[in-house]
Amino acid sequence: MAGNEYTIVLLEDGQEITTIRSEKQVESMVKVAEFLATEYNLIENIELPYTPGRKEKPIVEEIPGGKKEAPRQKHEFSEGYFIDTLANKSTKKREIRRIANACGLNVDFQGAWN
Repeated sequence: MAGNEYTIVLLEDGQEITTIRSEKQVESMVKVAEFLATEYNLIENIELPYTPGRKEKPIVEEIPGGKKEAPRQKHEFSEGYFIDTLANKSTKKREIRRIANACGLNVDFQGAWN
């Protein structure tokens, strides 16, 4: 059921690097952040707290009160780094594109994203 999945294709110089699929927007967003942190040094490619033109901070280093106090919409994607997933579909797409671009990658959204 590829049409029901949220599919994200990460591209470098027009070539597919990886494809991430999930039945949930939030899960696919977190998986992209995990991949970029592990494979493309996301944390080194952005200034923290990461606030690309919005009041909220989509990526933060820590949650006051620690991991156990993390709000539902903040998901740890790398040791001590959290991504805010409380957003509508278009905002999630924009934030995914921004963090991918910070790592020199482009994004193709497929399936349920469209």
